[in-house]
Amino acid sequence: MSRIVFQVVSGPPSARVHLSGALTRETVAAAFAGLKPLLKASGSLELDLSGLEEIDSAGVALIGHCFREIGVGAGGCSLLAVPPDVARNLDLTGWDYRGSTDLLVRSRVSVAEAVGADAHGFFRQVSYFMFLISEILHHSLVAPFRGRLPRGGLFVEHLSRIGAGSAPIVILVSVLVGLTTALQAAYQLRQFGANIYIADLVSISMMRELGPLMAAILVAGRCGAAITAEIGTMKVNEEVDALTLLGINPVEYLGVPRLYAVTITQPLLGVAAAVVGIAGGFVIALTVLGLNLTSYYNQTLTAVFTADLVFNLYKSATFGWIIVTVGLFYGLQVEGGAKGVGRATTNSVVTSIFLIIVADCAFSFI
Repeated sequence: MSRIVFQVVSGPPSARVHLSGALTRETVAAAFAGLKPLLKASGSLELDLSGLEEIDSAGVALIGHCFREIGVGAGGCSLLAVPPDVARNLDLTGWDYRGSTDLLVRSRVSVAEAVGADAHGFFRQVSYFMFLISEILHHSLVAPFRGRLPRGGLFVEHLSRIGAGSAPIVILVSVLVGLTTALQAAYQLRQFGANIYIADLVSISMMRELGPLMAAILVAGRCGAAITAEIGTMKVNEEVDALTLLGINPVEYLGVPRLYAVTITQPLLGVAAAVVGIAGGFVIALTVLGLNLTSYYNQTLTAVFTADLVFNLYKSATFGWIIVTVGLFYGLQVEGGAKGVGRATTNSVVTSIFLIIVADCAFSFI
């Protein structure tokens, strides 16, 4: 069994301690009990490690505790006669224990190196994102014609999660947006006697712009975060590696069913958001402007064309593809346990919403 010999050569205020034997997890408690009063009373502490035969991470942690308590080098904690084997373990920590006032060795990085490292990391992320898009396109468009169809059970499950699960919050928020939009417009239109045109304003804005956008943002916050968290947890638990070992492509198994599901559900959610938003506008038209259902309905049909409905459908589908791709991208790159999952989930939602708004701006020119 490992043992440590703790000998105080000289006492405070300048204490010197000779350690011999093994400073491991079995003996570190005894060594700490002897060092604790010296750390409180000493101005400086010298640890003579010449007799130390073995040290593990617990022993290294104890030495690091001494460094943090009273500093390193003159006036603090210093190490004497460090054996080569012990020195190798200490060097792994990156500590400058040979007299520096800084516990950790910090290399200086120039501005050019920092900018270059950030640029390299950015372009590496972009290249992986493009590779992921190519993988998704291959497994969703090419592989099915070669007999590799997506798993029906997963497709139905994601269809329910993304579509039916998101419908209540999308409908509720869209009604409120339609009410707010109509209410803000009502006061201006009433001044010019153009009450009937509130139907044009609400119907066109909800069908072409606000309906798809609100549905996409809500789905990104609800389902995009869930996609990243689920896949990220699988990555941390090495389940993604297990899929690869079983000969199952992670993108095909995790991404394609979600992509098919969002291709169906997101356009439906976008149209539903537009319809209930128009209905919310009717409430304001009826209560504030005094319009009736027939005039509002007829004016809505006059303002909205089939092209607007088609625009809503493919705009919503594009937003859905962005949500799934970004969620898959961040989920497959998770590292560092629960903290990494949380960071990836936050980045996924923020990036999805940003790209959705960028895509929405691009659609405005169509």
